[in-house]
Amino acid sequence: MVLNNVSRAGLHWERDELILAFELYCTLQGSNMEKNPQVVALSEAIGRDPGAVKMKLENFKKFDPDYTVDGKKGLGNTGRLDGEIVLEFINNWGDLAWEAENARRKYSIKQDSEIIAGEFDIPEGKYKERMVKIRCGDRMFRNMLLAQYRRKCCITGLAIEDLLKASHIKPWAVSDDATEKVNPQNGLLLNPFFDLAFDKGYITIDLDYKVILSKEIKHTNESTRLYFEKYEGSYVDLPSNKLFYPGKRFIEYHNDHVFGKKPIKI
Repeated sequence: MVLNNVSRAGLHWERDELILAFELYCTLQGSNMEKNPQVVALSEAIGRDPGAVKMKLENFKKFDPDYTVDGKKGLGNTGRLDGEIVLEFINNWGDLAWEAENARRKYSIKQDSEIIAGEFDIPEGKYKERMVKIRCGDRMFRNMLLAQYRRKCCITGLAIEDLLKASHIKPWAVSDDATEKVNPQNGLLLNPFFDLAFDKGYITIDLDYKVILSKEIKHTNESTRLYFEKYEGSYVDLPSNKLFYPGKRFIEYHNDHVFGKKPIKI
């Protein structure tokens, strides 16, 4: 479906289009972008050819430090606004989730907020709006981790999507709404058992991304100890893009305040 049945081929990209494209860049998995259903769906919604959307996704690589670290430059003919979008949201993920949601409304794309709002049987107002914003952010956070970790638990390799958890390294309850709750560098994709063990501080990862076991596991019964020990010292399976690697400050927070400690009570 095209907005107002009007093609925008050849016209300058508007801010809302770029926001939707950058969100897709962060949540897309696979190399054949032009035929990807998500690329096709976005192109139809905003009146662009799939090839034009694919090219815009390629444009973002010019501003992606993971892509440019080896001297690559990305496509040459990139717009100034492309870079501004990346710089604006790359450390402000919560706002990206919400502005993308508002852009979906503009282009009559099915919105997460339409689904989420029905889950809250509370009056309209600031509290409901905040809850919807949080849930939209949670969904984008999960989608980014699913794409970047190739839909597998980064410790065990479990690959059943319904059983995977988008885990926060620094706990969600003490993370900043805009810069930490939705920040993919504050996330690991884990199966439910390891998600709980990580959340309760029984395991962690170090700054080299290796799995570390707590003394509580070391002193438990043999079967439990042996189950965990086969993963001790192993490296987690890292994201496809270094931009989304677990952040040092989040790992340090988990090591200092969660690992080997009693669960945080808020």
